[in-house]
Amino acid sequence: MGQQQKEFVKLISTLAYRHSKWRVFQDVCLMGMYSIHNAVSFTQEFEDQYLQIVKRYSKKEACILAQAFGVIVLALEENQEQDFLGQLFMDMELSSHWAGQYFTPWEVARLMARMVVGADAQEIIIEKGGLLIQEPAAGSGVMVIATISCLKQQKVSIYRDVYFETWDIDIVTVAMCYIQLSLLGVTARVVHGDTLSQEVFKVYPTPMYYMYGEALMLRVHKPTKPPTKKHLGKAGKVDPR
Repeated sequence: MGQQQKEFVKLISTLAYRHSKWRVFQDVCLMGMYSIHNAVSFTQEFEDQYLQIVKRYSKKEACILAQAFGVIVLALEENQEQDFLGQLFMDMELSSHWAGQYFTPWEVARLMARMVVGADAQEIIIEKGGLLIQEPAAGSGVMVIATISCLKQQKVSIYRDVYFETWDIDIVTVAMCYIQLSLLGVTARVVHGDTLSQEVFKVYPTPMYYMYGEALMLRVHKPTKPPTKKHLGKAGKVDPR
């Protein structure tokens, strides 16, 4: 565990006398997501949810939550080659065994991303006007962050030429993913929804989406929901209907 991870855990632990570690971690992530979003595009619903959360804490405790979020910001500023929140989630043993939560280690994600991305991203961007990448079970966003790392090695403009759409059913992991992609300057829509049923609960566009998303989508095809069983033919191919 690195120095910043230790600092984050220390701050969370100072509140453990009155709140569970899980509750504090969840609230830091949710409040962070609402703060980032509303700094760019104000939504009253998110403001109300933020205030509902912060009411559970004293003024001193709320300052500690803000410090913990500050640690996240500094960590990703200093090192963008990491899944800071995902690793913390596992190190703090916050994952849900019953929900099958397990976040892919960074080294494994990087290996998988290199295998998938290939070496022709720039050619695809020139041909199609941009890249559209969907992640149907994003978790903390580790595969997206690893993909970004590989694309940057090919001199791809992450915010201008690549559009990500991530899905997850757990609101806490949605918040983790949103915070990390926002701080890394990624153009993305982070969807809180059920990939299998394709039910969408809420969509959280990153700050870069508000700046570049719509223009980028004019150059590439409109994002579609991840294919599910009802869209597959007998051979497992997508049914165009």
